[in-house]
Amino acid sequence: MHHNMAKPVVTTKSVSYCHTVLIITQHKVYNIAVLDNQAGALYNYSNKLDFVKGRGESMKDLYLVTSDERLYQKLRLLLRESHRIIRAEAPSRDGLCLVDLDTYKGETRGCLTMGSKVGCDLSLPICHAEVKSVLSDEAEERKLRLYAGERACKLGTTEVRLTEVEYRLLAMLFDSEGYVTREDLRRGVWDENTDAGVVNVYIHYLRTKLETEGEKVILSSRKEGYMLNPKFR
Repeated sequence: MHHNMAKPVVTTKSVSYCHTVLIITQHKVYNIAVLDNQAGALYNYSNKLDFVKGRGESMKDLYLVTSDERLYQKLRLLLRESHRIIRAEAPSRDGLCLVDLDTYKGETRGCLTMGSKVGCDLSLPICHAEVKSVLSDEAEERKLRLYAGERACKLGTTEVRLTEVEYRLLAMLFDSEGYVTREDLRRGVWDENTDAGVVNVYIHYLRTKLETEGEKVILSSRKEGYMLNPKFR
């Protein structure tokens, strides 16, 4: 008796700077190697990628904003086991979003950032270990989330109840990517007739509630004011 076996299909894929060899069978794809000509390095990814039903259910969507084709392809390879990379022209609010600040100059509030400048969540050129750390479940669980209807926030797995004034003050910091001056906070949360020292008092209240683990959630500068630590965005 002869069994009809699906013959493997061998194909190559080139993306200007890299060369990928794939062996495709009926249910599996074997990614043999990627030669990065620009970096002069050979990345060996011999482990198989299963296309069987249900594998994609555990994959997380990651919206990637970059015009750097080389960076896009490299992240696809690094995260192929854990994330489904979705190319986007601008930050998306539909899920986790990673923005390349070297090629995108628009609004990035609420997104993870990467770039060659200091202050990004990921520094370029990217490091495999750093990428995994930043995108891990543990890192995502540390993010600060605001709940306006309940006048509360959640930091990691801890829910924190806030007064109306505390919530408005934290919301102003959350909505700003950089420092907010004490004067702007005073005018935004209270009014011009309020004593300037009230800002420092309520910042202290917020820190008491949010910084129970010892790490700074709210950063301060004598000249610039206050800002939310980017780690918790």
